[in-house]
Amino acid sequence: MDTFHGKASFVDEDHIRVGDEVLQGKHILIATGARPAPLPIDGAEHLRYSDDFLDLEQLPDKLVLVGGGYIAFEFAHIAARAGTEVHIIHRGEQPLEQFDSQLVDLLLQKSEEVGIHVHLNAEVKAIRQQGNTYVVSGTRNGADHQWQCGLVVHGAGRIPNVEGLELEKGNVSYTKKGISVNEYLQSESNPRVYAAGDVTATEGLPLTPLAGQESRAVSLNLLEGNHNKPNYKVMPSIVFTVPSLGSVGLDVEQAKKEGYEVKVNDMSKWYTYKRTNEKFAMAKVVVDKATGRILGAHVLGGKTEELINLFAMAIQFDLTTDQLNTMNFAYPTAASDIGSLF
Repeated sequence: MDTFHGKASFVDEDHIRVGDEVLQGKHILIATGARPAPLPIDGAEHLRYSDDFLDLEQLPDKLVLVGGGYIAFEFAHIAARAGTEVHIIHRGEQPLEQFDSQLVDLLLQKSEEVGIHVHLNAEVKAIRQQGNTYVVSGTRNGADHQWQCGLVVHGAGRIPNVEGLELEKGNVSYTKKGISVNEYLQSESNPRVYAAGDVTATEGLPLTPLAGQESRAVSLNLLEGNHNKPNYKVMPSIVFTVPSLGSVGLDVEQAKKEGYEVKVNDMSKWYTYKRTNEKFAMAKVVVDKATGRILGAHVLGGKTEELINLFAMAIQFDLTTDQLNTMNFAYPTAASDIGSLF
């Protein structure tokens, strides 16, 4: 296997350029992932990104995170617990918009308790450096506002990374959601080209396990011909805050519209969470009453990743509540509570 280091771009439908080299391939795979979404902010060059944050040797006294997504909340919970004053600036009325609004509200309460200031209906207009600090200017609820800090981090989402690939020369069609592919992850406009991961416009969420699944599917299709399709039936997603927030399957609002039962449990007084003094713990489980099948689960708590994975497995294999209730789980664990959640 030969490796080439440099920026790649299409020359035509089956040639790409890497530096001074022009390579021809029977097939070409695009797996360039996603990049931070560009923001229309004066002074955007002062923004730092997730890699920069993770490379920090020392946290600033004050930190501003632009955007209210996964990255912003996970970094905020790290920094606040290390003693940094943290501000999240989010344009909308609710951050983490793809998650259950009631659970997000509980997470916001906990975030505020640990010293994270979440500014909703707020927008950043400009960033300027002032000595060793930064002044972030914008609006909050329609009024002008400023925040001073030692670091400004981009947490406002990511977009498919197609910049510089010159896809038009390769006859590779794409939209703002990514490269247009068929069910086998093959380009709809150039059959020589395949794509996998966050750069593709599929129904899959931009999550590491799904990118891995798409990559495996592409590998098999390249080696053995088109026959393998990614499975998007179950896409569990977690925000690794403290407590963590997770979701899988049908959301609550859609479930209510379709007439499914939604079981809501405040778990904060349950032994699993009371023994660790967790003030915020809640679960919502969507059940098809006619069949007993579990269709969705939404959880906030210190054991979210354990519960969400169990519910994901139940949804994937069409397990019913009766079947889950026959299972003996180790006690005391979050899993041992699962029969009380539906």
